[in-house]
This record gives sequence, C-alpha cells and structure tokens, in this order.
Amino acid sequence: MPKSSLDWLGVVGLWIGAIVLAFKSAGAPLLPGAPVIFAATFWNFMPVVLVSFALLIFIYRQLRPPVPTLPALRALVAPRQAPPIASSQEAAPPQPQGGSAERVFVPDGLTPRKLMAMCEGKTSHQAQVSIKPFIGKWIRVSGIVRDFMMLSEDWGAVFLQSATTAVLGDMALREVNSAKLYFRSDFDRLEMLQGGERFVADGQIKEIDSLSFKADNCEIVSIAPADA
Repeated sequence: MPKSSLDWLGVVGLWIGAIVLAFKSAGAPLLPGAPVIFAATFWNFMPVVLVSFALLIFIYRQLRPPVPTLPALRALVAPRQAPPIASSQEAAPPQPQGGSAERVFVPDGLTPRKLMAMCEGKTSHQAQVSIKPFIGKWIRVSGIVRDFMMLSEDWGAVFLQSATTAVLGDMALREVNSAKLYFRSDFDRLEMLQGGERFVADGQIKEIDSLSFKADNCEIVSIAPADA
C-alpha cells in the first residue's frame, strides 16, 4: 500500500496513464457530447508522461534518506536524563558507632586534668589547636562521683569531682575543673550511683577547655564504694 501522498500521486498517475493507453490502443470513439479536448493529439503522449512520472517517484523513494519514525523523533526530542549519582550514604561505607569503632586511646598517663592544663593561659583558638589531636580519641577516666542526671530518655551524664581550687577575686571556688561523662547505656547501674563512690569509665573525648572535660559514648569500667 502507498505510504504517503507522493506514493498515491504516482499510483494514480500510473493508473490514469494505463487507462489512456488502453483507450488509444482500442481506438474507441469519443462518446456523444464529450469535450473536443479529449480528441487532442497530446493524449498520445500522456501514458509516457504519467508512467515516467510514476517511475521518478519510485526512484526518489528508493534513494532519499530514511524518514525518522514517530518513536525515533520522540526519542530525539526527549530530554536526556543524567545518570544517577550515588548519594553520600551509598558512596561512603557506614561508620561504626561508639563502642563498635576501632578505639585509639591517648598515651598512658595522660589524664583529663593534664589535658585541661594544656588550655590554661592560652586564647580559645590556641587552646583548641593544642587539644585538637586528642578530640575523638579514647581515654580512661577515674574519679569521685559528684552527681548523675538523665538528660533525656536515652542520654545521661556523670559528673566527677575535682580537687582543683580556682581563685576568683577574693573567693576560692572548688571543683571548677570537672569531668562530664556522657552515657547512652548502662542506665540501670548509673541510676544506682551514690555521691562519693569511686568511678572508672572509658570514653571518647568530645570537648576540652581549661575548666571542663567532656567525653561521649562512655562505658562503665568499675564502680567502688567511697571507703574501698
């Protein structure tokens, strides 16, 4: 079947040429009342003209470049989608949490008090530069329990006493240097803590300044009575 109007034009021209050729070959007379133009001599060349026209259409159809189909055109004009980029959660392996991470401890003998002393007499910037290598590392902390409180349903803090005395004007303030240990488990044992008990825990250093020491993800090592 013809696929375009050009194809139909060639087929119709070939059909008309065949009819004219048939009439001329048969020598059929004109019907009564038919226009005189049908008796003109140029009709003798009409079959050749129409057949040649149909042949040219056939050759053109064979030689012209293929016309893109509708699905191909849609594919050309459709916006290209960039390949998916892996999110940071997919690209980076999950980091172990708290106790499951490989623990790197500070050197033996380095206590919270010594770390806080590294910040004394320095500007805040100088102090942070000094203690930056220790942030995130683990340390064993021991001291006397001063207080425990639940900060939320799954977060609690133990406060250890300090024997350091600070002078502010004419007043002497004790326990300004304190260690704050944050826990996310062991609450059944922590809730039974008594002031004055000896407390030992491992924790991940979170924050240090000249007045305080904070450790996160802490885990109890031992608890002993005050008179032990």
